[in-house]
Amino acid sequence: MASDASRPPVALRQDAQRNRRRILDVAREVFTEQGLDAPLVEITRRAGIGDGTLYRRFPTRADLHDALREDSRESLERIHQEIESIEDGWTALVTTFERACELTVADRALGELFAIENAGDDCAERRRHDRSHRLIDDVVARAHRQGAVHPDLTSGDVHIAITALTVLIPAMEAVTPGAWRRQLTFVLNGLRPTGAPAPPDVPAITAAQHGEIVERLFHRRR
Repeated sequence: MASDASRPPVALRQDAQRNRRRILDVAREVFTEQGLDAPLVEITRRAGIGDGTLYRRFPTRADLHDALREDSRESLERIHQEIESIEDGWTALVTTFERACELTVADRALGELFAIENAGDDCAERRRHDRSHRLIDDVVARAHRQGAVHPDLTSGDVHIAITALTVLIPAMEAVTPGAWRRQLTFVLNGLRPTGAPAPPDVPAITAAQHGEIVERLFHRRR
């Protein structure tokens, strides 16, 4: 039987794990609502912890961002495996765009974290970054072999197009949910050698909606 002296460290470890889980859950919630620059004090307030507890677990904002990425690694890996399993290059490319956009809709914080992810100095982080880039390289190469995309299209073009869409999505969703699918259709049509004939089955954004999206995008309106 464990002695009384052996119990407190176990309890402390369990408490530390609960605190860490609580911080990550609340941080995801706050960053999803307010973006990655949201005040950390809002996280401590909602989590019901002191600043010291937060900074002991995550000394910097970057450490917290990294932990959220790692926390979602399995979800991202499932998306990678899904795309890798698609034989048709064009379908794989469309799925890559769709999953990136859907990820941002479902979890703004995670979408932004992966959008700004870079290799940095951390080997594990570099491997994940390289894996995402290699995946898109492979998808674009397959689409080229099948003649499904414009001959000048590069994987860099795809990265830029995905980033442009995902940066806009949080503001668009707040104003006109689902409108990103219309923009995605136009983007995908532009990747084709001659464009696709089917029009997007989503209403056009009005001038008023566009104005509100721009205001939200640049944090002029909460």
